[in-house]
Amino acid sequence: MQTDFRTRITKGGPNAPVKGAPATTVLMGQKTVASAGTAERMHTSSVLEAGVYIKALAGNGGNIFVGNESVTSANGYALDAGESVFVEIDDVSKIWIDTDNATDGVYFLAT
Repeated sequence: MQTDFRTRITKGGPNAPVKGAPATTVLMGQKTVASAGTAERMHTSSVLEAGVYIKALAGNGGNIFVGNESVTSANGYALDAGESVFVEIDDVSKIWIDTDNATDGVYFLAT
């Protein structure tokens, strides 16, 4: 059975149209953590329209922990090497990362 456009808008789902206007800017980069067990801001302040994709580097030897300025290995959202997460947020500077292995890091792509 085919679903009409109005049903997709109200019910959402993978085929639902994008809400709002598309992003007008893209921010991208890479961040490595200098010292394991010490949370670091992922990037300086930059206003976002949608959010940020964060992907742990494929060569990481440990986990990346994503959260706020208080993130640790005990409370952060853990990413294994190569794993990713999308965070819907208005400013990339609110994202902090930590690691249990110095020099591990992440790529990020934000709009």
